[in-house]
Amino acid sequence: MKYLSILAALALLASCTNSENAPGTGDSEQPVPVSLSAGIAPTRVVNDEWTAGDAIGLSLYAAGTTEPASPAVLNYRYLATTTGATTGFSPATTQPTTSIPPPAPK
Repeated sequence: MKYLSILAALALLASCTNSENAPGTGDSEQPVPVSLSAGIAPTRVVNDEWTAGDAIGLSLYAAGTTEPASPAVLNYRYLATTTGATTGFSPATTQPTTSIPPPAPK
């Protein structure tokens, strides 16, 4: 038991570090791919494929709150680009797409 306690203490000490993962600078205007999946109960699913034009809504909230990250737009609408089990999504309008942090008002 004594050796197990020592081993556990050493494992804890080895996993600690003073370095942190610093967030990005946020000054890049390049799009970042996002992968989403949804676990939906099979009894509520009509089919198991996307149809081109299917819509989803994307809402962003300030970290740890229920406050919208962008008060100007609460729900960004995106449309499925292809039909199939997996698809990409593109903005439904020519309005600015969402970004983190939200774009500054012009």
